[in-house]
Amino acid sequence: MLPTALLAIVRIGGDKNNFGIILYFLLLACALILIQIESDSSTEHSEIMKRVTRSIPLILVIIFIFVGGLSLYRVKRTLGELSGNPEQVAYEYLKSHPGEAYFPSNPVSHVMAEGKFYHTEPALWARKMAGLRISNEHFRKYAPAKIMILAFSDRTERGDYPISREYLPEFSRITTIPGFLRWLVLTRDQSRK
Repeated sequence: MLPTALLAIVRIGGDKNNFGIILYFLLLACALILIQIESDSSTEHSEIMKRVTRSIPLILVIIFIFVGGLSLYRVKRTLGELSGNPEQVAYEYLKSHPGEAYFPSNPVSHVMAEGKFYHTEPALWARKMAGLRISNEHFRKYAPAKIMILAFSDRTERGDYPISREYLPEFSRITTIPGFLRWLVLTRDQSRK
């Protein structure tokens, strides 16, 4: 199963949980090895091996408690940061300015505030990498009609310019909006109509 998992991992978005299937079988193999060691008494070091194999579950429990404690700390810290998350910022802006903003990196905000689903930055990027670009007409058909601002919450994760800017070249003037910290916010450059 390793080759198929590796093929899935190299695909965009496929790296999130593709070793889960492999880890299941690896855990099963380790359990069978431990059972074999525990039941085999023919070697001269069998007593030592039995002690080692009996201590492995205790060691794993200690590791899991430590890792779980770290995870709980991260969850508590993350819960404190939820008030200014990008989806909420975009949602609140869309509620007060319906149809005037386009957040390609935050599609959930559009669905919740306007009930509409537009092109997303990751989907546009994946299509570009696959050589399946969409036409400008198709893009504009599924983008807000009265866009006043184009905003990206992640400041382009890949370090390049967002793909949606290629379809909206008139949005080239960088601006700031109160409450949009660490965002790339663009408005129309009037000279590029």
